[in-house]
Amino acid sequence: MPQSAVQTYPTNPRPSAIKRETIHDLRNLFGIVSSAKHLLEGQPAKVRRLALLQAIEAAAIRGGELTSSLLAAPKVAGLTKRIDLNSQIMTLEPILHALVRGVQFDLGDEDLTLRVDPDALDAVIFELVANAKAAGAETVTIRTRRFGARAILKVVDDGCGMDRATLARVRRCEDRNAEHGAGLCRVQAFARAVHAQLHLRSRTGRGTVVTMNLPTVLRMSQARRLIEWLNAAADDGLGSVTPRAKTVQAAIDNGEPLTLDLAATSAAVQLLDAYRRGCCNASLRTGWHIPESNNWDGSAASVAAAVTGNQIDTLFGTARPSHPFYYALRAAYAQEKDPDRRATLAANLDRWRWMPRALGTRYLLVNAAAFEATLWEGRQMVGRWKVVVGKTKSPTPVFGATVTGVILNPWWEIPPDIAAESVAALVRDNPGAAAAKGFVLASGRYRQKPGPTNALGRMKLVMPNRFNVYLHDTPAQALFAQDVRAYSHGCVRVGDALALATALLSARPSWSRDALDAAVASGQTRTVALASPIPVYVAYFTAEPDGLGGIRYLPDIYHRDTGAKAPGDDGVCGR
Repeated sequence: MPQSAVQTYPTNPRPSAIKRETIHDLRNLFGIVSSAKHLLEGQPAKVRRLALLQAIEAAAIRGGELTSSLLAAPKVAGLTKRIDLNSQIMTLEPILHALVRGVQFDLGDEDLTLRVDPDALDAVIFELVANAKAAGAETVTIRTRRFGARAILKVVDDGCGMDRATLARVRRCEDRNAEHGAGLCRVQAFARAVHAQLHLRSRTGRGTVVTMNLPTVLRMSQARRLIEWLNAAADDGLGSVTPRAKTVQAAIDNGEPLTLDLAATSAAVQLLDAYRRGCCNASLRTGWHIPESNNWDGSAASVAAAVTGNQIDTLFGTARPSHPFYYALRAAYAQEKDPDRRATLAANLDRWRWMPRALGTRYLLVNAAAFEATLWEGRQMVGRWKVVVGKTKSPTPVFGATVTGVILNPWWEIPPDIAAESVAALVRDNPGAAAAKGFVLASGRYRQKPGPTNALGRMKLVMPNRFNVYLHDTPAQALFAQDVRAYSHGCVRVGDALALATALLSARPSWSRDALDAAVASGQTRTVALASPIPVYVAYFTAEPDGLGGIRYLPDIYHRDTGAKAPGDDGVCGR
């Protein structure tokens, strides 16, 4: 047979041409085989056999070379083109048949439009089929389906499979032979890049199943709903992202799906970031030590999952704080015209965004700016107490902790800085007066005995934290009559502290107020554990509902509102 019957191509073809050239070569191969009798008719048997084998060998080698190049050349480039998954797979049919003769296609008839790098997707499919071939598979089934709004790509083979140890190494991407078709690192990298979920199942002797849950493109209805969320964000003090609504609308009007998808996805990621963490007041977060504890995925991955699952409303609704104080501030911000108050409201809306979304079924919230502590059960406030907080020179920090119990008649372990300020000199220079107040020095530590002059009063909450700041009682009850109560070294002194202790221990019926009073009267130090630990958040909000349908603006005693900003109509953050 003439050698020219097999097409030839220049060496080192460009990656973009590899797939097309490989398909041509393999079609040549199939054409040679199917028409061999006609092409070699009249030749001696030995010549026929030799020519046929040479032609098959040449085409097979060329196909193998180009297939290997195709596996190695594409890089995971992220979300770049809008493609139909089924159509993309079928363009690879000849090459896949060349790799494994028993390739089968079970493609659903639903719309499976994705936004991915098609070369990277091709490389992943080749990787999976090459893995199956290396595992001795005789049959490989490539299956696609739509599950809700998600595109499911599944590759099933009947190869030798993997034992648990090997599968674990593959999942950790510890297989060093990935470039030779024996590993799945490329597949895992692709899944991460396109925010897909990847599931691997394999058993020795029972083959391997690889399932990829791919994000589908953003729908027109989702884009329009996104515009509504972007416009509504202005009332949340997030007007810096609202101008993106015009960008998304322009992409809709343009009528180009890829442009719309890119514009809408970018806007959705920016809006989600803003709902999660704010936008104009990041500088005020210095010194805010309450962890978010939200376990969120990255914003891009979250948007991709929401688009795939058609959960746009859920995505933004759960990112927005749900506390009733937040919604009261939001309503006030939407109506407020005064720029200074708008800046204060915007700063406090952001502070709520810095709080955990799940505060707890029962929790304590201390607002140092309001000089109050409140007890919450779900969305209902069930108790409120006046508090004294730190002086401006020793401000109460913003932090979170867990309350596990109540100490009755506590000892005061005096911090070294407070001891150096006054107690040490008193013990040294006037032991009698120090003893009358209960101060003692033992093992180099200054302490104060329980009693009527003890600085912690009759109770202290057990709430370990790195600041050594606690909620406790105080003998200085007269301070609670004042409006501005910033007198402590940082701890939070509670008015009617035993009422707070009673409320916290309400799930333990044996610890009524009378029982607590009796225990305090005994003079014995005792720790009473809560039925269940609860979170406590020591925070700082300079605006909150006044309980009468309005907002009360609180004194910024620690100057933590300095630099507060609200976005203007143009989306630019300013006073």
